[in-house]
This record gives sequence, C-alpha cells and structure tokens, in this order.
Amino acid sequence: MGQMSSVASAALASQAFIMDDKRAHAVNAFVPSMSAFPIRLEIRLEAMASDGGWARAPVVLWVTNSSTMSRARITEVRYNFDDMTLEAELHADSRSHPVLLAAISKFGHINTERNTAKVRICIRLTSAETGTDPVFELLASENLFPHRDTPLSSPTRTILDSLYAGRPRDMRNIRPPPPSNISASLDSHRVQLRDDQARAVTIGESRHPLLAIQAAFGTGKTVVGALLAARLAAPGQLVIATATTNVAVAQFTDTLLKLDDIRHLSILRFVADTSLQEGAP
Repeated sequence: MGQMSSVASAALASQAFIMDDKRAHAVNAFVPSMSAFPIRLEIRLEAMASDGGWARAPVVLWVTNSSTMSRARITEVRYNFDDMTLEAELHADSRSHPVLLAAISKFGHINTERNTAKVRICIRLTSAETGTDPVFELLASENLFPHRDTPLSSPTRTILDSLYAGRPRDMRNIRPPPPSNISASLDSHRVQLRDDQARAVTIGESRHPLLAIQAAFGTGKTVVGALLAARLAAPGQLVIATATTNVAVAQFTDTLLKLDDIRHLSILRFVADTSLQEGAP
C-alpha cells in the first residue's frame, strides 16, 4: 500500500511539474533592503493565467549584463485573478547571496538614502537540486505491480495497458451521465451540486479508468473530491486521496471533516515530512 501511495504521489508531482510555467521572464525587480540577508527581491509578472507553479518554488535568475546565474526561492506569492498578475517575493540562496548582491550593486540602480535598489533581471522556475531524494530511484527498482498480468479486469490494468503497453484503446464515444440531483450537508449547510459537479461525482463512482481531470480555480474540486471519497468508502476498504502539497491535503481533510453525513468514518491525514524538510507547503 505504501508503494502504491508513493506512485500516486509521484504521478501527481509530475503532473504539477508539467503544468508549471516554463517561460523565462525579463522583469524589473525591486530590492527592499540592500543589507538584508539573504538578499530579497520583489517581482511582478503580467499575463499569468494561473500561479503556474510559482508558489514556494526554486528559481534561477540572471542580472542583466552580469556574468553569473543565481539561485533563489519564492517565499510569497500574491495572484490577482482580475488583472492576471502575479507578485512574488524571492530570497536568494545562501550560496548565491554574495554573487547576487555584487551583481545588483554593479548593474542595478541604488537608492542610497533608502538603501533600496531596482535591477533588471531574467528569471525562470527551476527544479530542486538533484541527489537529495532517492525515492524515484527506489521506485524504479521495485516491482510495484506484480499481479498486473492477472486475467481480472481492473481500472489499474486498463490505465497501464493503454499508456504503456501500446494496446489499442477503445475509441467509442461514451456519453456523459445524465444530470443527477446530488446534495451534501457541509458544516450544517445543505449544498446543492451543479450539473457538472454532479456528473463528476457520478463518473468517479463508476469504474471508468480515469487518472485525473484538470479543473479551473473555484469550481469546487475539493468539495467534489471529498464527497466522492466519502461515497466510495465501504467497510473493510481504504480510500486514498493524494495531493502534491501538505496544504492541499489539509484542505481536503478539513472538507471531509465538515461533511455531516460521514461522521462515522475514520479519517487519517498523512503529512510528508520530506516535503516539510525541503520547505514545501
């Protein structure tokens, strides 16, 4: 069961990486204090459809006209849905602090009275330094699906066969389920699901081999997922829900606990300590 959870978490992390912003942004950065350690910069990104993975992520940046690259980490993000702008504060890596400070001092515009600076930089997201977490190497060496070749049909086998075995897929046009009247009591308030939310719950309760569905912000993903997990619960069976951050797990668990109709269920929240050590939420 632990191996299956690791695979699911790895798949979600990979999906999150795919959705990350891959562009390099040339922006004007503001340095609120030239004497701070580590050096901190504030930036503003335009035309961002979402946060694009900029929340608490590592970045690499280059001060225009300098000869070195520096590493930093995003510590705070504020996203405005109205004008699609993202404001972020980043802290330099301790090893990059002296190099970045020297580059800003040489190529930036320094305000000596306020001890601040403005500098032109080019910045993009990057991945965490390799070699710190051997989990993927361990997963690659494990036989995670020893019983996959059994003749029994299952969603797991369908997904693996379709994605990795090169077998032809069933291209039949499956009609969406008809609208269902589904409601839930959430924190003593009756919530009526919209047609698209009800269809998502209905599809989730069926045995279609679905891996993931991407939905926009504010569409009720957490409520739908929590309600689906509750409806799938059965005596003697485990329902496992995974997320890419501990914050998302906490929100999902909190929503489950607010469902008044499932007070009898036992709910366990697991926090990934490796994520906490690396500073991830």
